[in-house]
Amino acid sequence: MILELKELFGNIFDKYFILEIAKVGALKKIAEDFMMMDIGAPVFGIPLMISGVINISRGNGNGEELLLYYL
Repeated sequence: MILELKELFGNIFDKYFILEIAKVGALKKIAEDFMMMDIGAPVFGIPLMISGVINISRGNGNGEELLLYYL
């Protein structure tokens, strides 16, 4: 996992931070419609994407989803 992290994020994070991510982080595959975070919910971690897209949206006053942006 350390080699993959260095390859993907070595130009962003220093080696000590990459080692810490490898030590306490977890590699997860997330289902397409899975809600990773919700307004008011506690945050247990910060996602580092290896591939794919994250849809950032919120509900409007009518119960509809309002797309804000993609990551």
